[in-house]
Amino acid sequence: MLDETFVKERLAKTVDNSIEIAFKYLSGKVKDFNEKSKIDLGISFVDYLNNSFEKYSKIKTILYKNQPKYLYDFFECCNLKLDREIVNCQSVESIISISRFSIIVGLGGMGKSTLMKHFFLDTIEKNICIPLFIELRNYDNSTNLLDYCYNSIKVLGFRSDIKYFKYALESGIFLFLLDGYDEIKDELRAKFRIELFELSDEYNKNAFIISSRPCDTFIGWTRFSVFKTQPLSKSQAINLINKIDYDKDTKDNFIRELNKKLYYDHQSFASNPLLLNILLLTYDEYAKIPEKLHIFYSKAFDTMYSIHDATKPGGGYKRDLKSKLPSDSFIKVFSKFCFITYVHEQISFDKHDILTIIDESSKKIVEVKADDFLDDLQNAVCLIYLDGLKYIFTHRSFQEYFSAIYLRDLNDDSQQIVCQRLLKKNLISIHSDSVFSMLWDMNTERFNRNVVLPTLKEIKDNKPIAADELHSFFYYLVDYIELIPEKYDEKRFDDVFEKRMVLFPERGLMIAVKFNENINYNFIIFLAKKYMKIKSSTINLGKLFSNYINKTIDANLLRKDNALFSSIISETKIGKIVKNISKLYDEVSKEELEADLELKKLLDIIE
Repeated sequence: MLDETFVKERLAKTVDNSIEIAFKYLSGKVKDFNEKSKIDLGISFVDYLNNSFEKYSKIKTILYKNQPKYLYDFFECCNLKLDREIVNCQSVESIISISRFSIIVGLGGMGKSTLMKHFFLDTIEKNICIPLFIELRNYDNSTNLLDYCYNSIKVLGFRSDIKYFKYALESGIFLFLLDGYDEIKDELRAKFRIELFELSDEYNKNAFIISSRPCDTFIGWTRFSVFKTQPLSKSQAINLINKIDYDKDTKDNFIRELNKKLYYDHQSFASNPLLLNILLLTYDEYAKIPEKLHIFYSKAFDTMYSIHDATKPGGGYKRDLKSKLPSDSFIKVFSKFCFITYVHEQISFDKHDILTIIDESSKKIVEVKADDFLDDLQNAVCLIYLDGLKYIFTHRSFQEYFSAIYLRDLNDDSQQIVCQRLLKKNLISIHSDSVFSMLWDMNTERFNRNVVLPTLKEIKDNKPIAADELHSFFYYLVDYIELIPEKYDEKRFDDVFEKRMVLFPERGLMIAVKFNENINYNFIIFLAKKYMKIKSSTINLGKLFSNYINKTIDANLLRKDNALFSSIISETKIGKIVKNISKLYDEVSKEELEADLELKKLLDIIE
């Protein structure tokens, strides 16, 4: 564990060493980069690192909602996986030694941002270079990525002119820690990608690490290695619980249960750092863990809502909610707030914005002062926290859970209309977050009736006439595909990206799919994965489709070549997705018909 005082003492040395490297590199190249410039630049970076250390070394969590804790008081480092190799990330050097251009991907709650903060502190402690921690959630159209990075460090005390920052960049003394690619709005991701590639090309002596939830487009980031966060092992989970400042008896009992069978019975919760924290809370309250994710979140909220603890769980001090709202009304307002912000891809807010959205969310539900409700969100139930001047969700998974609650509580007609409208937006997050997954889990029959069946019926009603249903579904869902070699240059990827094609990695090649623009392909992928398991092919598709590499395969070609169509359906992921979707319509329709028959029988009994 890195001692807080020791790390702070390393700040000036880290800067001194790095600036000396920069000075030697630039003194002969840049006329106005002199000894004074070096000193001023060094002071600027020391100020930046001091302020950044104060900001990023201490964290509020669900369990530490009032007083931020030093990261290493509760941090348990997960492992990463690169292809088939497990990488220990106790030191950031493990990552940089493999690739100076890296992406850390993981599902919600896996501690990606905390890991990035660990890398920030570890870089200082090891005197590797100057780390720049850049939060991407506020990235927008107003500036380019380089200026955005400069403005981010300027806010935290960097006072030198941008030209000296650029001078320093040329010497390669920085580690860019770009946190939260998935928090950038969908329409801005293409712009960010272009600017990132330009930045990493022009200043390629520096190292770059990006964190994100999984994203298909990373396949085409040819310079970047993709590391995947690994679930906590049982021993790591126990280590994490041991570090948490919590009632000792509760912790001891919980660890005993983890050791016996709790970890394996609830591994999807216990191996996720965020969910493990919530697991401890719910165990303390109920001594029983629900099986389903949405019930798990429901119990967690009940616990957080009922505690209102001003010190820590089990501390005994209670206070009333400022809003005076009962739990059901509080949930109604907050679930609408979450849905509104989810649709608009908002995860951070200034005070005026968040109060405005709270006002909008509470209309026709309950009379409440927005300031009081915000105070409860921040201080009582710990679902929102203040980071500088911005209010942020404690974790985005709560936004997803309460968005699902909002959709669940709509009547059938409204649920169908709202979900179909949501699908028209074609949000990437639909198959990578948990909103629809939890909504499906809350009531599968209702989800099928109001969301799945109308979507599949629209496909069935509009698909072309073909030899059979499978051909018809394929020709409607897929405009064309392109088969691309495993190794290809960024220009090829740019072409695929500009066409807004979806990449599917296969053995021996990649398949780029251009979906019908009238459908929500993210939802189609979600359905195929949710209802049936899509397995990768066991054969090398590069060899199987060698005659079609770098060619466009469309309906006209497939009508002429039945063997090619059969191979695509049986061996490729996109083929299996289409096959599953064509079957799913019949299955869901049959279930709906059976439900109608059961209702008719029930009505007959009543008569």
